Amino acid sequence: MIGAAALTGCQRAPETVTREWLIFTTLLRVTLSARDRDTAAELCKEVHQQLLATGPDLYGFDAGELGSANTLLADGNSPQLSPRLARILRDAEQWRRRSAYRFDPAVGGLIALWGLDDLIDAEVARLPDAQQLEQALDARASGYALSERGILSAGNPPPIIDLGAIAKGVLLGEVMDMLQDSPCQRGLIDLGGDIGVRANSPDETFRIAVANPSGARQEIA
Repeated sequence: MIGAAALTGCQRAPETVTREWLIFTTLLRVTLSARDRDTAAELCKEVHQQLLATGPDLYGFDAGELGSANTLLADGNSPQLSPRLARILRDAEQWRRRSAYRFDPAVGGLIALWGLDDLIDAEVARLPDAQQLEQALDARASGYALSERGILSAGNPPPIIDLGAIAKGVLLGEVMDMLQDSPCQRGLIDLGGDIGVRANSPDETFRIAVANPSGARQEIA
């Protein structure tokens, strides 16, 4: 009994590491606890690397998977999606219908018209003319469809599919799933305001401050 008590007393408390990166034009802040600082730091790095590897495929205006699919749709083709992107689009379709199309991934053409599709260029948003706006609305109305085999097709004119409204939440969920099988003992990840937490038990709580919406220099905890 004395030996067991001594062993328990020598157990080290988890060590916590915080890392920050600018990613997808937003701030990623990762705070993870593990058995030692090196392990916690390596886990923070893995979170960052996973986001860098998987995030671009959900961006509809570049060379990632969704951007390439949009290019193929514009050329009249029907691309075969990966199981991951097909699943995300099916989930998005459920929210699309439940929101009575207030949430609609087919609005990518409208986003591009206002100049909000470029993650790097700091160009001031522009006001589209009436004809461009009508064309983008027509493309949104034509819609798209995803077959059971993951083949994406679109109407004419084809819309540009954009997942910006849910992409960060999807990526954060994937990161939290990754941490489930890792040495992480406790953690909080803030991806531009989308927050995920990992606790030791269901009874553990986290205290998260948010900015005061009144603009006062005060946090609400």
